[in-house]
Amino acid sequence: MPPVGARYPNKRAVRIKVVILSNDRSLRLWLPWARKRLRPDWLNIMIETGGGKAKAKIWYLYQGVIEPSRFAEVQVNGQLYEEKREAA
Repeated sequence: MPPVGARYPNKRAVRIKVVILSNDRSLRLWLPWARKRLRPDWLNIMIETGGGKAKAKIWYLYQGVIEPSRFAEVQVNGQLYEEKREAA
């Protein structure tokens, strides 16, 4: 049982689109990376809970820091989030 007060947030509530060049050396396809590093049983669990192999083939892993300046769009619960900036 989870501890009292534990929460299970909606992992799909926030969607962040980022700008990363396809030739960025830190960008990797997840499936080949995972096949070398995960036990087969764990790999299969990840693939199945993530929507199946067809989806897993297009997952990416970024081995670096993605600065907020690279965010192209942020959605919260399906609504476009626009940061309110104070006037200078």
